[in-house]
Amino acid sequence: MILRSKNPRIDERTPVTWLSGDYNSGTTLEVTSITGFANNDIILIGEPGDEKTEMGTINGTPSGTSIVLDAAPSFSHSKETPVYLIRVNQISWEYRTSSIGTATAVAGMPINIQWDKIFTEFSYTAGLSTYDYRFRFYNSQLLAYTSYSDWQAGTGFTRSSGGFMLRTVRTMTKDADNKRASDAQVFRWLSEAQDLIFGLHPHWWFWEKSGSFTTLDGIASYGITASISEDFLQLRSLRYRNNPTTADDSTYTLHYLPEVEFDEETQDNLSTEDDNINCYTIRSGNVTDALGYIVISPTPASTGKYLYYRAYTKPNILNSSGDVTKVPLPSILENYAIDKIREIAGEVKEVDILNNLISQVNILKRLNKRQVGQPLGIRFLGRRAMTRLFGGRVITASDKENYW
Repeated sequence: MILRSKNPRIDERTPVTWLSGDYNSGTTLEVTSITGFANNDIILIGEPGDEKTEMGTINGTPSGTSIVLDAAPSFSHSKETPVYLIRVNQISWEYRTSSIGTATAVAGMPINIQWDKIFTEFSYTAGLSTYDYRFRFYNSQLLAYTSYSDWQAGTGFTRSSGGFMLRTVRTMTKDADNKRASDAQVFRWLSEAQDLIFGLHPHWWFWEKSGSFTTLDGIASYGITASISEDFLQLRSLRYRNNPTTADDSTYTLHYLPEVEFDEETQDNLSTEDDNINCYTIRSGNVTDALGYIVISPTPASTGKYLYYRAYTKPNILNSSGDVTKVPLPSILENYAIDKIREIAGEVKEVDILNNLISQVNILKRLNKRQVGQPLGIRFLGRRAMTRLFGGRVITASDKENYW
């Protein structure tokens, strides 16, 4: 198993200086400035990815235009070679044998970052493709780790993962060394593409979510965040199961009422609790639940009756390799990010980027019609169709015995 991670990017704000003359031997580097460099700092001599780029550790406080290292560099370096202050110099991998397994450090960790390449690789002979892996960077002088990467399957990134899309964008734009755009920029464009797809048509099946929550005795209002999800956007339908433990068990769709109509429906303050729920509305949020509340009527008389929802959710944010898009054609997101990089280079205009996106979304819309087997035609639902389909009272055996 080859463990492979992209080397960290050197930030633009990182202190940098340049060799003021050729370096051939010894532990002293003559530089143009020592500003920003201190004792025990770890430095990088050369550009990341270049063949002879190497690390060193400062031994003693720099003075004048000299930086003294704790060991002589392995290679000669020409005048004007950059010298960077770097925050990390090693990488440490961990693995787990299953998605619920305990993280264990890979033997031999941490290892030095291979700054003369774009990626750092480690051959882990005991590793299996069925394991999950993650890594974090390490500063051996400060004894400090960075945060962990996302877990990655030993088989590699899935097609819909941020890591796969990022790699595709890098390959198509020939930008393996992040010179045209940073990873953060690419992820931002991938998320932006999702938002545009959502804006063009919010009711996509892949952002639909279904589930259930249960009633509470005497409670008519249910917080959306707790009952459905914090990424809730719109409610498509709400069904009610009236008697899950009796012979009169049935499930039917509740009728949605706008707030004004619902207030009219529930104006009787002396009404009693009743498990024959027939309608609902959605109230605005507050400090307790910012997304709002689903309010049903009548107020239930029992705990444990099921409410089944179908809802549309908001697009998730893509900001790391482990994040996964629900868009079934990830190439749409990739193409948008590629076009944004081309736009920076002046190769394409913004209007062309949007037109390209819209044409691809039109393809996606064709997939949004999930049922294709039934012929088109007029369906007659009979008299009182709305009453039969939405919130009609369930006639039980006891009703027939007592009233009919």
